[in-house]
Amino acid sequence: MIIQIKTLQNNKFDLEVDANDTVRTEITKHCVAQIKERIHSELDLGEPENQKLIHRGKILKDDQTAQSIGLKEKDFVVVMVKKGKGKKADETESTNTEEATTSSTSSTTTSQVEKLKTNKLTKCIQNITK
Repeated sequence: MIIQIKTLQNNKFDLEVDANDTVRTEITKHCVAQIKERIHSELDLGEPENQKLIHRGKILKDDQTAQSIGLKEKDFVVVMVKKGKGKKADETESTNTEEATTSSTSSTTTSQVEKLKTNKLTKCIQNITK
């Protein structure tokens, strides 16, 4: 089946997946891990360990299968890529927002920064799902 991958910048990519695919590739089972690996290898959207996949408002776990999360033909999954430690960051809205928030609110507490990130993520997901 073909699903659509959307980024926070509203870029859209088609990706063919099997209902048994999972988030993280493992030799013995198929899971969402495979989808992350394919997003990395075919779409070059960041390392699998730095990706978060969201479907119907829920963050997907690496061991879930496409079938177990109810992924159907023409559904879409939002991919967020976070900045890896010690590696070059992928240019995503989430990392740009994180850097801007951190530099402009250096006196803001960690909980306030997390609240800002959550609000921004919610707005992005709402814009994408419209």
